[in-house]
Amino acid sequence: MSDTASHFEYRFGWRWLLPLEPGQTISLAGFDEQERAFWRDALTPAARVEAAGPPQGWIIDAERASVHPASMRSMIAGAQWVAVVGPQASVQQWRRSLAGGLSHIREYGLLPEENPRVVIPLGSARHTRAALHLYRPEFSRDRLSVALVRMFTRVVGSGLLRRRVVLIAARPGGAAPMSQAAAKLAADGNKPFTDFAIQLGSPGAQCITAVLPLHKARPQCLVKNAAMPEARERLKNEAEALQRLSHSPCAPAIPRYKGLLEHAKALHLFQEYRSP
Repeated sequence: MSDTASHFEYRFGWRWLLPLEPGQTISLAGFDEQERAFWRDALTPAARVEAAGPPQGWIIDAERASVHPASMRSMIAGAQWVAVVGPQASVQQWRRSLAGGLSHIREYGLLPEENPRVVIPLGSARHTRAALHLYRPEFSRDRLSVALVRMFTRVVGSGLLRRRVVLIAARPGGAAPMSQAAAKLAADGNKPFTDFAIQLGSPGAQCITAVLPLHKARPQCLVKNAAMPEARERLKNEAEALQRLSHSPCAPAIPRYKGLLEHAKALHLFQEYRSP
């Protein structure tokens, strides 16, 4: 995978949240040709990006889309879902235009806004705080900033996390993200999840994205995802280490290994989640 593709793999890591269904046709707005090529590759075969026929889903960059939201109402009227990313003010214009049939709305903050490292669900204060625990900056001053954000979120709400957001609007009953890994979570008898938080990792060939399924109780499982060859190898090594350590004296101190799932587009490692 090229450096450009690995950059997009990181930048669009929030695509886990898309409520894809097999065979859906997806249209794009506000993306350049390199980005369109990435989306076509990343979502195939789960969906057909920019194929013939009316789209069931839309992915829109609110900052760069060349049309006003109101002018696209007729174009998106038949869609099952629409995902919009961009500054809060721009995304809210789209939100007002999507009111009506696409009434199941989920919103996520991207933090930090200039170089997002975590994707934070904003529909539940409990989920927001759990997601903030995924962001563990390298420098102590940044860790202090995150701690302060958690404190302010508890007291005054999530306004500080809404500067750059991802909004997903869907028709009732069709809003759950169901990637292959999410389907495995459901099939393995985990508690029903209602949302996800995402840690985007670091950009580059070894990029590993961590997804935390959220529900009413304390999170139990963490899913790590790798798409690029180097990242897959790294994740396989991590899985092997977890399995070996589970039979060692230090087993109580490490997360439990819960399985691997591999398919054409990604490798997923399932492990126990332990909050810091």
